[in-house]
Amino acid sequence: MNKKETQKIANELKTLGFKITNNRSNILWFAQKEYTGLLNYRDKEKNLCIAYNYFSVHFKADINPNGVGDGKQPEIALTYSLDFYNPGKIRLYRHKYFHPTEHFKFYSYSRNLKKLIEKFKNHLTKINTCQNTS
Repeated sequence: MNKKETQKIANELKTLGFKITNNRSNILWFAQKEYTGLLNYRDKEKNLCIAYNYFSVHFKADINPNGVGDGKQPEIALTYSLDFYNPGKIRLYRHKYFHPTEHFKFYSYSRNLKKLIEKFKNHLTKINTCQNTS
């Protein structure tokens, strides 16, 4: 893991309002942000969804041993990755039990940090739009 490059991701997330909760690991760093949308709602399929009151992010910068897969050279290069979700539960329509799930999921990786952050900002904008129309 490249801690200097991972710190760059952390700095970008801080500007978006995320709080870095764990940066001791050599594999992944973690961050959270408060979720202020609906906590209980039904989705389009009438499933009962329960969202927790925070977003969670896992992120890292590391050499991808399998290759980046974007057609550019060198194939094995430094890659920034970001995994974002809102943990929660879901009860499928006409079922009795809840199951753990992840709402508002986003995962992406790129060799370019700016492109990754732009994709992430677009995803956050879509979430905010959904929250405002609910």
